[in-house]
Amino acid sequence: MSRNHGKNAHRHETISTLFWRSLMHDTSSVNASEIEGASIHDFRSLRIWQVAMELASSVFLETKSFPPQQTMILTNQMQRSALSVPSNIAEGSSLGSKAQFCKYLRIAKGSLSELETQLIMSTMVGFMEESRSTELQLTCRRLRTMISKFIAAKR
Repeated sequence: MSRNHGKNAHRHETISTLFWRSLMHDTSSVNASEIEGASIHDFRSLRIWQVAMELASSVFLETKSFPPQQTMILTNQMQRSALSVPSNIAEGSSLGSKAQFCKYLRIAKGSLSELETQLIMSTMVGFMEESRSTELQLTCRRLRTMISKFIAAKR
């Protein structure tokens, strides 16, 4: 499937490059000082939220090239799943209790699994190049691991 290489192509490449560089430096462990030093309400300082925002941005940019008839089906669902991840991290962090925060982090992990399934489907039906889908699926898995480690550190 041909891709739109308009003015967003350079922005997409830049976001993707920066995103992968940041992921590669922060997937092996969750920084304990990040957890202890951040206010539970300061979601913007959480690495998991930052990575989730980059993933959501990548999904929004990628789905722009999907066929128009998919806007209400796969495109919309993928965007909702992707946006759900950072949204649940932000919402959970503002509730004031570790238990509630962890509940919302688990919901974010579920949204990542949902998004991964949709990425697989988008490749199966020819809407996304396999290499790009695989890259985003890997990001979903890495972020899910980061969130799991964050939850374990919160206990």
